[in-house]
This record gives sequence, C-alpha cells and structure tokens, in this order.
Amino acid sequence: MTSTRDKIRRRLRKAIESTAMLLVAWMICRTWFVEGLVVPLSVPSGSMAETLLGPHCRFACANCGQVFACGADVPAPGAWRVCPCCGSVEENTSPLSVLPGDRVLLARPAFFRRSLRRWEIVAFREPDRPSRLTVKRVVGLPGESVEIRDGDVYINGQIARKPLDLQQEMAVPVDQASAGGSGRGAVESAWRPLAAESRWTASDKGFVHPQAALSGEHGNPKAPLSADRVDWLAYHPRRWVNGSPAPGP
Repeated sequence: MTSTRDKIRRRLRKAIESTAMLLVAWMICRTWFVEGLVVPLSVPSGSMAETLLGPHCRFACANCGQVFACGADVPAPGAWRVCPCCGSVEENTSPLSVLPGDRVLLARPAFFRRSLRRWEIVAFREPDRPSRLTVKRVVGLPGESVEIRDGDVYINGQIARKPLDLQQEMAVPVDQASAGGSGRGAVESAWRPLAAESRWTASDKGFVHPQAALSGEHGNPKAPLSADRVDWLAYHPRRWVNGSPAPGP
C-alpha cells in the first residue's frame, strides 16, 4: 500500500509542476500577447548612425545644396556643422527643428529557430537598466575572443571582413561627385586621378573609365590588372571655412 508520505510527495510534486507551468504560460502570454510578438520602438540615440538615426536635425548645405542629418546632440545653437558632401562649415542658428528617431519593429521570436549571426542588428536589455532596450550590431559570438587593432576587428586572431553585400548596405558616401547644385562648391570635386596619364574622366554623373566598358573576346571579362597598373582615383578631403576652401582632416 502507498504510504501517506508518498501521497504527500506526489501531491507536492504535482503542485510544483502546476506552478511552474502556470509561470511559463504567464510569461508567454505577457511576452507574446500583452507586449506583442512584434514591438514598435523608437531609436533614442545616434550611436548606430548612419544605419539607424536617433533624434536628429536635417540641413540643406548652403554651399552645394546637399541635404544631410546631424544628431540632435550636435546641432546646438552656436555649434558648427560640416557638410559631408563638400566640406562646408556652417554655424547653427536657432531655432532648430529636431526630428524624432527612426522607428523600427522588434521581432521577439526572431532567434527561436536559429542562432545569432555576425553583423546582424539586435536589440537587448541594458545590464544596468533592464527597462531600457539597446540596439547594436553583433560582432562577437559565444566562445570567441574579439580584438580591435588599428580600427580592424579580429576574431580569434583572424581579421573579420564583412561580405560585399553587407559592405554595400553599410557604406556611407564620403563624397557626392554628381550631387550638382549651384553653390560655390558645386564644381569642386574631392577626387583627383593619381597618375598624370590617368584615363579617368569627369562627367556630370561622376567619373568614368573606359576599362569598365571593355571585355575580352566572346564577352569574357579581361584579366584583372596588376597592382602597378591600377588606375587610381585619390580622394582629397576639403573644408569650406569663411568662404574659402581649406584642407580637411
């Protein structure tokens, strides 16, 4: 016969199991049905710019007409802003109109069926402020050692390079060769052919090179040029200060 002690143990175990199941069900309901599977969020800071913008201001450059954004912590009245296209330096004047940060959708079940991947953008709770979510890009994965050397990321001692499609997605233009405009810097370009006999030519759409349109016989691409035969375009940054061009950093 089952002793009284065994009956008490079974009842206690069932009570613990039922309580645990209720807690799990409550957490699922709270996460999925109350807070939602997909949660809309606003980006509160500019730490992920240019990928994600926090509160910011937009300016039209008086020199070249290019429109660009500045983080809301930068464009205070009396501070200076620099056009990323032509390098024109202008002083901010009040009043400034601050635009809200980008809005994103947070998919809670995104990693239920797979693990994190390097370079993905993720949201997580800050360790010191659990009520606040932070958005960052994944660099290191579990069990890896991460090192930054001269601006490059090394994973387990090997340099970590982003694939080409991700590089193109994250690329930030340092110059708009075909930006146009009628300002004093509209005809100035930051690009110069490096060699005197260069075949690069300027056009209204930027720079063109005849090699880009050539192919070998029967449509086969030509063999890559050796390093000493590469026809380089060099970038020379510049700044416009007090109406005059000056060397940039």
